[in-house]
Amino acid sequence: KKMNTIDEFVVQDFRKETTEETREALREADVMMVLQCSHYLSTATFRHWVDVFLADRTRPKRLVYGTIPVMETRDMSPKALLRDVPGMEYTETSHAYMYTVKMKEECPDFR
Repeated sequence: KKMNTIDEFVVQDFRKETTEETREALREADVMMVLQCSHYLSTATFRHWVDVFLADRTRPKRLVYGTIPVMETRDMSPKALLRDVPGMEYTETSHAYMYTVKMKEECPDFR
């Protein structure tokens, strides 16, 4: 497998317990992407997925996740979410301004 090549994916219903298929896919994956849906997950579930994904650190792993700032009230920054993961390196980016501008354009009464 090559890093950054998506050759398989698993769909997990967030309302249900994590399936063994999801756990196995997380263990085998080189990349885990949770984009624009983290607000549907409890922090504990999201962190459980990260822990399963990172359990085997014998090869490079890449975690990519994004939040929707206007919908997310928790601190989901890498510093908060991954603070106790040993040897973790991360790059944090923020596009909150872009979301806010777009929301104000589409919804003039947006706070």
